[in-house]
Amino acid sequence: NVISVSADFVLHEKVIQSKLPCIVIHSTDGCFQYLSSPMHFEYLLLKTLQQAESICNWEEILLEEIRKVSGDDHTLTMSIFGYGSFDCLKKSYVERLQYLEESYIRGWEGLSEDTHVALWNKYQGELRKE
Repeated sequence: NVISVSADFVLHEKVIQSKLPCIVIHSTDGCFQYLSSPMHFEYLLLKTLQQAESICNWEEILLEEIRKVSGDDHTLTMSIFGYGSFDCLKKSYVERLQYLEESYIRGWEGLSEDTHVALWNKYQGELRKE
């Protein structure tokens, strides 16, 4: 959906409920379309989180990494709820980052397209269970 003054457009909305703590991410495709897979986008988010020393530093590191692949074709916002502190936020995603790397990222380049599709299906299935 493209919003433009020169054409009609429709905005869709959906109300969802989530358990705390959580992160709500809003992004354009420029943040992830240049990456190998959606798993790589999550990995990028969590890897840069672990590298950061503060929330502001995370923003800087993340945007630098996104700019490397997208140039200026990106928009990303995050709303972070219920973590209490930046250290708690980081600690809560250490295991997830390790799991992503071991299960999806490591060796990706050497895998067949069929294996990529199988991993994407597995990833989607895991997300639906959460």
